[in-house]
Amino acid sequence: MVGPLVVLAIGAALSGMLGIPGALFDHADWNVLGHWLEPVLEAEPEVSHVTELGVMVGATALALIGIGLAYVFYGGGYREPARRFAGAFPGLVRLAQDKFRIDELYDALIIRPVKRGAQLLYTFVDRIIIDKILVEGVGVIVDVFSRVARAVQGGDGQRYMAVFAIGVALLVGFASQPTAPFTKMKVTSTGRSVEIDARRGPRAPTRPLEYTFDFGDGRPVVKGMAPEARHDYDRPGSYTVHITVRDPRWGTEDGFKQKVEVQ
Repeated sequence: MVGPLVVLAIGAALSGMLGIPGALFDHADWNVLGHWLEPVLEAEPEVSHVTELGVMVGATALALIGIGLAYVFYGGGYREPARRFAGAFPGLVRLAQDKFRIDELYDALIIRPVKRGAQLLYTFVDRIIIDKILVEGVGVIVDVFSRVARAVQGGDGQRYMAVFAIGVALLVGFASQPTAPFTKMKVTSTGRSVEIDARRGPRAPTRPLEYTFDFGDGRPVVKGMAPEARHDYDRPGSYTVHITVRDPRWGTEDGFKQKVEVQ
């Protein structure tokens, strides 16, 4: 390591010659580095000779003091002043020997959080989302559908007839169910009078249906074949209207409800 340190020391000692303050001794062209950086950092600020000399003398004095202390403590080896200092301040010496715990601080603030974040991304994104859901999940879906397909495509005529019968029953049940309107029923309120239209759409149903209207005020319900009904409330308030639609041919029914506001 001696060779690289010598090269770095020479560079550190001579590189300062490139940035000598321009106002020092009235030689503005000495600051070569400053002129080179002017397009980025603008021109060198005006500073008095006293300030420049004070900074230079102070920096040089600090450097010489550091060199002198280093020689007193370690010139020719670990000398007696260094031993006395280590005995007086053992904690500071251990801290310096431990590089002021910079490595531990860097590990606690950067290395460990980055490792935990990477582990979390690996577990959640790679192992769960990619492996379990996107890769294995697709395989599970394909496997399930293939098992279902094999179950109904086994060449068994009785099984085919059973599936066919179940499908027909479901279609008949769906076709015979008097479903509720696609949207909310049409409600027209005039004062305490409410008109309700419970038809599925603008056209009349293809087969007769029975309608039961419960207007939610404790009075008898209204039954009939008409999908429309009119009701007068005794007092204002919020009421829940229950409607039941029944298909007399199949004996099936469906129901829905809606709130109405009466002024």
